[in-house]
Amino acid sequence: MGSETGTVKDPVTQSVRNLPLQKKERHIRSIVKTGRRARQSLDTSQEETRLSHKAPSSSTGTEEKGYRMYFSFFYFSMNLAALLAGIIIPILREDVQCFDSDCYPLAFGVPAITMLLALVIFALGTPEYKIHPPTGNLFCKLLYATGSAIANKIKWYMSKKKGGAKEHWLDWADQKYEKEIINDVKRLYNVLALYPLLPMYWALYEQQGSRWTLQAQEMDRNVGSIRLKPDQLQILNVLFVLLLLPLFEGFIYPQLEKRKLLIQ
Repeated sequence: MGSETGTVKDPVTQSVRNLPLQKKERHIRSIVKTGRRARQSLDTSQEETRLSHKAPSSSTGTEEKGYRMYFSFFYFSMNLAALLAGIIIPILREDVQCFDSDCYPLAFGVPAITMLLALVIFALGTPEYKIHPPTGNLFCKLLYATGSAIANKIKWYMSKKKGGAKEHWLDWADQKYEKEIINDVKRLYNVLALYPLLPMYWALYEQQGSRWTLQAQEMDRNVGSIRLKPDQLQILNVLFVLLLLPLFEGFIYPQLEKRKLLIQ
């Protein structure tokens, strides 16, 4: 896509440019907010975190694959809904007129109504979920296991006997904590290594609803005979997810698993 030059053919863009500066800024901010609402209404990165743990859980190895497949379908459906929202809501905002202007009440109201409907459906299905009451304090176990491993490691290092070395420093907590807890702590610390990169990732990701939309306002958005709206460009994220998810789940992950290269 390149910058537009010459005569602006889009009447919406032309009308925005003819507005006084203050009104133009308000109009663009409204488009950005509507784009955010379209994305956030069914944003998978938020919804999967809140809802995926409500899936029927299982501790048996035979059902682990089914649970993984459930999450894949869940993730796919959430992104499909986000894709539809990202396409439809900008159309409702611009193509439907309310009070002789773009219909922002409709654009904001539809996501609110659909989220309320989804909440009702989710509540009605609650009896079908396996709800396990919380037992113990996992965070305290994590800290105690880490402290125990460090203390035992220091004791072993200070002792004269250098035999019986452990493969991982957290394995020194095995005298008091079961192997499952130790493995969970190892996985957690491996994930924490990614956290320093998260601020940079989210700083770029959130530009979908701000700078990206403002930039799209000044771009040639014609795709054949279709002209995209500025806030519709945010669907590229979920579109890539919908295209890549079947590829990874249907081909790449099974091939890695056959070659024992898939990290569990």
